Amino acid sequence: MERKMTQLTSTYNTTSDNNEINNTFKLLKEGEKKIQLSEQHKNVTLVLGNTGAGKSTFIQWIAGDNSKLISKEVGKGTGEFIIEDGNRIGSSITSKTIFPELVVDSKTNAAYYDCPGFIDTRSTSYDIAATYFIKKLTDHAENIKIVLVVGYPAVRKGVDRQDFMKLMRHTTDLVKDIKKFQNSIAIAITKVDNQLIKSGGNYSLVPDKSIIESIADFLQEVKQELNEKLKIADISNEEKIFCKNSVKLLDVLQGKNNENHVRIGIFRRPDEPGPLSNITLLQQGKEHVERILYKEIKFTKKISNDFGYTISDRSKNDIN
Repeated sequence: MERKMTQLTSTYNTTSDNNEINNTFKLLKEGEKKIQLSEQHKNVTLVLGNTGAGKSTFIQWIAGDNSKLISKEVGKGTGEFIIEDGNRIGSSITSKTIFPELVVDSKTNAAYYDCPGFIDTRSTSYDIAATYFIKKLTDHAENIKIVLVVGYPAVRKGVDRQDFMKLMRHTTDLVKDIKKFQNSIAIAITKVDNQLIKSGGNYSLVPDKSIIESIADFLQEVKQELNEKLKIADISNEEKIFCKNSVKLLDVLQGKNNENHVRIGIFRRPDEPGPLSNITLLQQGKEHVERILYKEIKFTKKISNDFGYTISDRSKNDIN
């Protein structure tokens, strides 16, 4: 009986492995047809972030048609709005989440790549395919900028930092030399709530600068914790490398110019219904983020071994 169970388990594992291998090659073949590696766009901005951070909507806000981004109230009278993206109708779920998607700004001709999200909980085959095509994209590009996208709830004081730390880990796995790309990296905070403060009996919106300062304080706290971790005597070499590279990255993201943080941009939630092109709050915020993307960060010339791989620990185990 025990021998039969072992044989059945072996057969199941072989079948499962073969299915995973077949799915991997299927995705790689599909991706080769769908990925857009334009010879006209060798200067690219990689938009990276965890799954669900809002990368796609952020890119369309910056580079797409804002009249097709529609703010709709979640429920009547709630005052809470979500954005529906009409730019991407007809785009398949697979292409949006597995293969880097090229978006070209019609005004500036700037090329953005919406990269697959980190922490995707699907199969190993999806993980391998997503990582492969990010590597294929970085191999294609000649000069690169990097924008990290993270949701506002992940960078507020007192919250669980697991989501943010996974972003740090994946980014430092991908970008081998943070110092080389220090002039080319920024962070965009999405889904920022429109909080009000009371002063003299009147309510007013918390200004962008105050929100950015609070995010910078959060980044500083994370940096201090990582520096404390480096003092632990028995810290592993792998963890030591991660902490050191993350500290370098956090230093970059806290960069200032005349006392203003110039590597942190915010993308607020809408405060009224309708096309984003008609919402003053979001159009004013867009101007600030554009200054970061086009003036504060610069392209860095890439060489072949600048970027690494970012597959999950589970996928590494499955590959072995």
